[in-house]
Amino acid sequence: MEGSGGRRDRRGQIPDRKMTGERPEAVNKKVRVGDWEGDTIEGAGKTAYIATFVGKTTKFLLGEVMPNKAAATLGAAVVRAFRSIPAGSLKTLTVDNGKEFSGHKALARDLQCDIYFAHPYHSWERGLNGHTNGLIRQYLPKGTSFETLDQERLDTIVEKIKALAHRLRKSLEYRTPNEVFSEHLFALQI
Repeated sequence: MEGSGGRRDRRGQIPDRKMTGERPEAVNKKVRVGDWEGDTIEGAGKTAYIATFVGKTTKFLLGEVMPNKAAATLGAAVVRAFRSIPAGSLKTLTVDNGKEFSGHKALARDLQCDIYFAHPYHSWERGLNGHTNGLIRQYLPKGTSFETLDQERLDTIVEKIKALAHRLRKSLEYRTPNEVFSEHLFALQI
């Protein structure tokens, strides 16, 4: 898109993004623990938001309530969410192109991970997160205000979804997501 003077209009673009095509092949093959997908869910009237993060290999879910989706608010929510898991359990985070992720460079530095962006209109590059957000929407349907949603209630919803994680999954060699994540935690302690 051309702006005045023939220069390219960069409004709405996040500078210095690394795209999904630049991720290590291990992320695409889902052969290691520590690769995550992230997104935000908007409440009705934009009164509050939820940041969600799901492990690509383990399908382990983290969620944080946010009063807005400013980059600084999201950054604090991401740090809070990943504080609950051991170091070494976050290697990459793949997100969409929402402006709330514009602080990705500082966030990558704070979390000591690489952050990648899905290509616009390529939702399949973060398909697991989209599916997981759909599970959350079963509890908080579109049109629901998050104005009174607190972290305790979201944690209850996340735990209910994690309870579904006790199902054996063919994609996890007939183990549960909790088993896969626990095995990873055990390996970190050795």
